[in-house]
Amino acid sequence: MRWGWFLLAVLVAVLGLWGLGILSQREPTSRSRLRVLSPEELLAAASKAVLWEQPLGKIALLRVPSGGAWRSHPTSHHIVLVLQGRGETPLPQESVTVGPEELLIVFQGTTAEIRAQGELMLLVFSTPPPQAAPEPGGEPRVPGGLLPMRIVLEERFSQPLSELQEGLEGTSVFESPTGSVRLLRLRGPWGPDGTEDLVLYVARGRLRVSVEGVRYAVLPGQLLVLPAGVPAELKPAGEADDEEVLLVSFALPFSPKGLD
Repeated sequence: MRWGWFLLAVLVAVLGLWGLGILSQREPTSRSRLRVLSPEELLAAASKAVLWEQPLGKIALLRVPSGGAWRSHPTSHHIVLVLQGRGETPLPQESVTVGPEELLIVFQGTTAEIRAQGELMLLVFSTPPPQAAPEPGGEPRVPGGLLPMRIVLEERFSQPLSELQEGLEGTSVFESPTGSVRLLRLRGPWGPDGTEDLVLYVARGRLRVSVEGVRYAVLPGQLLVLPAGVPAELKPAGEADDEEVLLVSFALPFSPKGLD
């Protein structure tokens, strides 16, 4: 009888180890990689949170204390979305104030900063242009860039957008081989083609995301991190025919070396 119990215990242990081995070799499901995030919660105990990073670029949340400043680096393009607070940006012509839901685009080869007037919360997308790659034995070549641009989301969304497909309109505010930033107006179902790593900021409306039969709700002010290859359907959460969602899309072309 004792031998029977002993053999049973050995069998259970072997099956347990086999099961753990199988689980450890499984790839994470798309559900485990899709994320719905609140900037306030992410920055509650830290001053920086990286949302996505790969060789082509990085998307991060930053909290800048009152009196501090965010500064760009001349070897990369930077697109900064102000989520909370206000800051002063000295530009060649004049100093301007940037506030919530305003974009500051700083092109490679140009430097700029945002000086915090009170605490600032920023979403910063940085991507190096192809010509900025270091040459063997040399430093990155940094030609002179364009002047920084300031875009107010409310003003730009009030202007006509191009029809991309039925129920989806948009315009590009920054386009590069290594990344893009687009403003989107969603009125119906949309399935991203899966060729880009996306971070979507919901400026207006409520977004419903369906992935493998599981639904996610994304509210105004929240972020959706959608890696390339995840088969997702996005649509307004409301039932009204005129319901719309306004999105800011930060996109990085898929890179096999990207980091989850």
